[in-house]
Amino acid sequence: MYDPENDRRRTNPDYDSSSDEEPQNYRSRVEEYANKPDWPRQPLYEINEVVYVAVPGQAQPTGPYIIISTNFENRTYGLKRQDTGQMHLTAVAEVDLRVTRAQGSAVRKEARQHSSGDTERRALLSEIEGKLNDFKRPEPEESQIKSVRNWVDGKRPVVYSETTFLNDWSDLKRARHTVEKGGLENLLASYSSWPSLRGIYEFFSLLDTSARSDDPKVKLIKASRLVAVSRALTTVLAVTTLVVPIGVLYSVHPVPMRLCIIAAFTCIFSSALCWLTSSRNYEIFSATAAYCAVMVVFVGSLP
Repeated sequence: MYDPENDRRRTNPDYDSSSDEEPQNYRSRVEEYANKPDWPRQPLYEINEVVYVAVPGQAQPTGPYIIISTNFENRTYGLKRQDTGQMHLTAVAEVDLRVTRAQGSAVRKEARQHSSGDTERRALLSEIEGKLNDFKRPEPEESQIKSVRNWVDGKRPVVYSETTFLNDWSDLKRARHTVEKGGLENLLASYSSWPSLRGIYEFFSLLDTSARSDDPKVKLIKASRLVAVSRALTTVLAVTTLVVPIGVLYSVHPVPMRLCIIAAFTCIFSSALCWLTSSRNYEIFSATAAYCAVMVVFVGSLP
């Protein structure tokens, strides 16, 4: 006969069947799941999360660490040192990390702030790099300038002044010139305002006489002519520093005096190369060594 009370007791999880007089064909669910772990749940900490570890006997936790692996069964984590990147194979229990949860959150918040700052700086640097690349573009060729002028002239603008705005080639050039300027070019440009040197500048056609400025106090210098004059003066100076010491050494017979002359002219040559040109350090060193070697060889061939 069906007994509802007996069926209710058998399906009750809190009912222990060991006290029944009649044997039963099942075990109590309380006994079955007494020693089982909790149901699987997500760990408190995730991978790549910054945490600190509480060490017994120490007032302050160690860290910061980055979680690189998790173990669901044992509730342990594999850590890596954040500042040094050193790997730690020893697993750390979740209960030790739970102590410093708030401190780890503060570290993560600070890390996010630093990360956002780095993103803004990277964006700013990328923008600056783009602007610099625009200014670093090479100058247009003369054929390209003529092509643009021909194209503009072919359109035949209604106003005549619109056909002459490209006559000055410097208007089509960028701010930075590809020709490197040395100390001699800067020296000539700085002394261009001296009234006593105006005749010399007009003789070499250094001044730009085009009507680009109505102010009489504004003096414009042609960059191409300035480079040509500086190269001519550099050539004359180079020949002088080679020819003059040869004549002096040929007329002087004492060897100590010849050595002093070689040292003096070597210093003059090196100083001129350093201050009047845009040579690099290794170029100055190699040119000075070659100049001194030529002088020594010449002295060795003298009687």
